[in-house]
Amino acid sequence: MVRMPGKATTDRFGWIPFAATAVALALLALGVTLGEQSRSPDARLLDAPGLALLVGGTLAVAAARWWPQAAYAVAILSIAGYQALGYYTETPYFLGALVAAFLVPRAGEWWRSVLLLAAAIPPFGVAALVRQRPDFLYAMIILIAAAILFGQAAAELRAASGRRQAEARAEEERRMLTEERLRIARELHDVISHSIATIGIQAGVAAHLLDENPEQAREALLAIKAVSRDAMRDLRGMLGVLRQSTDEAEDREPAPGLARLPELLERVRATGLHVDLDVDGEPTPMTPATDLAAYRVVQEGLTNVIRHAPGALAQVHLRYIPDAVCVEVCDSGGSAAAGRSVESAGTGHGLSGLRERAVALGGTLEAGPLERGGFRLLARLPSAQSTA
Repeated sequence: MVRMPGKATTDRFGWIPFAATAVALALLALGVTLGEQSRSPDARLLDAPGLALLVGGTLAVAAARWWPQAAYAVAILSIAGYQALGYYTETPYFLGALVAAFLVPRAGEWWRSVLLLAAAIPPFGVAALVRQRPDFLYAMIILIAAAILFGQAAAELRAASGRRQAEARAEEERRMLTEERLRIARELHDVISHSIATIGIQAGVAAHLLDENPEQAREALLAIKAVSRDAMRDLRGMLGVLRQSTDEAEDREPAPGLARLPELLERVRATGLHVDLDVDGEPTPMTPATDLAAYRVVQEGLTNVIRHAPGALAQVHLRYIPDAVCVEVCDSGGSAAAGRSVESAGTGHGLSGLRERAVALGGTLEAGPLERGGFRLLARLPSAQSTA
């Protein structure tokens, strides 16, 4: 499981606001009481029991993070006891009880908040009877009811916010899963379509030459073996990604890129297709995604030539410019290329998948027939410098 450092830090120091609030309330109540109690000669001067009740009723807030109900009970009983013993009450001595009342509600449990409010009536009722002060009861109950009401509303808002965040995280996970499935689907299409097309051509050659020229048929079969091996290697890599959990370190062969272009051209040439490679400019650093996309453009373009333009001459042109790499695959048109169009080039998923790759990287892809005959596939993919 991946640990969240920010959340762990928040949990570790989450008690600080509660403790700071409790200390501030205690100092406020104590300071005002000591300074003002002389104005009421009838009030009992603050002594040890009064000090304990006054400080206990406010410092209880510090425990509200872990035990909100216990903190609420201690605050209510302390303040009611403070009133019943006749100490000076023209001070903010009751703020600890209000804060504890604000913190005690839980989302979705209004009935519990009502019970907690009702539980405050007996202590303050006793204090009101002892001191003959009805205001001790109704004033405190009104204040505590307001605090619980606001606390319940705040708890509901926090719960709603948490649900929205959870839904947003779930939606983001679904979106990422969909994008990963589309990426894997494109990878599978690129690997399988190229390999099957190459194997099909080589199998036809082997079947045709098996009796007349066994040696060339043997070469075609060896080419089939090599293509199958490469396809299995790529498929194993993709299956490894699917099986890999988030906590496991990546330990698989890197995705293909332009560095493996000579291997691809060698396999294609083994089918009898004549392919020329032309490179302009100095290779520039590329992100793995851009490198893979450039490789797939060449692979898809040559696969379509094998399928739809047998006997054609193919040209692969790589052009490195300061902020991008341009990949062009074109052919001269073959015996079966008449009437070939964008829709007929490939299954329809290959070009759309390449276009999605290019757009996702901030690039472009063009595909269409040439005026002189043949077909061209041109992609412009931003380099590492322009995408950083």
